[in-house]
Amino acid sequence: MPKQKPQSIVLLSDQHVGSVWAWAPKKDDDRDGREHARWFRDWVRKQWDEFCDWLPAAAGDNYITVLNGDLIEGVHHGGHELLSKSWAAQCRWAKEMLAPVIRGPVYIVKGTECHTHDDEDEIAAAMAGVGFGVVRSAHGIAHDCARIEVNGLMHWIRHHSGVPGRRWTAEGAVANHLADVRIDAMTAGHRPPDVLCVAHGHQFSEAQGQCGGMAIRTPSWKGIDRYTHKASRAEVPCVGGVVLDYRQCQPKEFPHVRKWIKHLEEAK
Repeated sequence: MPKQKPQSIVLLSDQHVGSVWAWAPKKDDDRDGREHARWFRDWVRKQWDEFCDWLPAAAGDNYITVLNGDLIEGVHHGGHELLSKSWAAQCRWAKEMLAPVIRGPVYIVKGTECHTHDDEDEIAAAMAGVGFGVVRSAHGIAHDCARIEVNGLMHWIRHHSGVPGRRWTAEGAVANHLADVRIDAMTAGHRPPDVLCVAHGHQFSEAQGQCGGMAIRTPSWKGIDRYTHKASRAEVPCVGGVVLDYRQCQPKEFPHVRKWIKHLEEAK
């Protein structure tokens, strides 16, 4: 029987595992974690478990997973506010965090160099080595920009898109980026994206393009530390993921965007 084509795309980004303001395995956190921001890691673990419970109904059984950059925090700016300075530990924790949600093909996209260097390649290779369906790029393993066709629509998925800007202009920022990308692609004779998916800004945005298409920016799984404002203007931490659901769509119809987003209930 021919293999059924994927009917959904699950978008996740900016886990920043290794930061004290991000997910960490409870057993390691209890053994040698720092008290600093422990309350936030407890909250993130709870939200991640709830997201994993929500995902099957939102995405179905046949989906592509895209991990769109900054899976780990890395060691940068002197390595402050880290749960571990070990790159190996951070990569191991990221794999442990993400394993429950990966079904079928998984694309890993490169993030910000100061966070991850080229460790997305190592994470992707390790996942492939234990049986995950990692889709390799043409020039390595991790992708600079994953290009995926689903339901007759071309998706370009890349990490960077600049700072989202003010809350009331965030949608305009991703719409403008989509317009730039589509015009550049068409000028060069390439097939332009119908759907542009970006990350980096730690806030959800959804917009229709001025030159056609749609754009999505995914939220993160990290709290607000002293470096977050370089990428985001968010004042209240939020975490979440996005599903592009094509299960009930006609060919070339844009997806139902299903999002799971939780804001921190109360500033600590």
